[in-house]
Amino acid sequence: MASITGLTPEDRLDIMDLYARYAWAMDSADLDAFVECYVPGGQLLDSHGATEGEEAFRAWLSLFLGDSAFPGSQHFYTQWKMQADGPDAATCNVYVVRMYQIPKTRNSQPIWQGYYTDDVRKVDGRWGFWRKRIHQAWELFGTPPDQVKSDAAPPYVDRLHHHGVSLR
Repeated sequence: MASITGLTPEDRLDIMDLYARYAWAMDSADLDAFVECYVPGGQLLDSHGATEGEEAFRAWLSLFLGDSAFPGSQHFYTQWKMQADGPDAATCNVYVVRMYQIPKTRNSQPIWQGYYTDDVRKVDGRWGFWRKRIHQAWELFGTPPDQVKSDAAPPYVDRLHHHGVSLR
C-alpha cells in the first residue's frame, strides 16, 4: 500500500537504508560500498561540480577522506522528505550533520551541516542515488557565512526579547 508520498513503507525504509549505507561507506572509508550506493549513470553534485562514474566516485571519496577531520568523523541524517516520482523513482530531501571526535577526548562537535536534495532510483530491486546534490546549510537562507554580520541576530530573537525571553 502506497502512502501519501506515493512510496510504500518498504520503499521508504529501503531508501533510509541507502542513506545509512552511504554514511557508513564514507565514515569507514569503504570505497566499494560508496560506489555501490549509486545506480549506473548516477552523479554527485557539490560545490566543486559533477562527479560521475565508479573511478570518479572513488577519487571523490579518497579526496574527502584526506580531509583533516578523519579519522573520527561521522555523518548523521534526519528529517527525510520523500516523494515518489514514479514506480521506481523518488526525490528526497534530508538534513545532514557531520560530527567530529575531538582528538585525545571523548567529546564530539559538529563540523559541518547541510542538506541533500537527491533523486533516487530503484534498479534490480535496490535503491541507489541517481543525482546526489550536497548543499551547505546556509543555502537554505541565501547568505554565505562570511557575509553575515557578526552582531546580527535572527528576527525571532527580537520577538523573544519582546516576550521577556533572553538567550544570554
